Amino acid sequence: MAANETKTKTKPPTKYGVALFPGFQALDVFGPLDTLNNLSRQTPLEFVTLAATLDPVCTSVEGVGPRQGQGCIGQTVLPTHTFDGCPDDLEVLLGELILSFGKGAG
Repeated sequence: MAANETKTKTKPPTKYGVALFPGFQALDVFGPLDTLNNLSRQTPLEFVTLAATLDPVCTSVEGVGPRQGQGCIGQTVLPTHTFDGCPDDLEVLLGELILSFGKGAG
């Protein structure tokens, strides 16, 4: 390394969030969350769930699909924050990765 070069070390992000919407794909949220859960055993992490309101958000959407609510199974997640109340220091928003998928994505 040259004398005038400085070695910069960047810290990995520790504050993550995910944007939820009705009809989101559970795997798109819980897959990355499982990885973060494992990582958090070694590194302190923070995780928030964001949605339009603080009402529960479900993976199933009424009136969508051939069964339209007839015995469909869905998971429900309770957001920790609204989009308007998103923490200012959030470093990674996983919603950018999942917004194009799921029945609720339109």
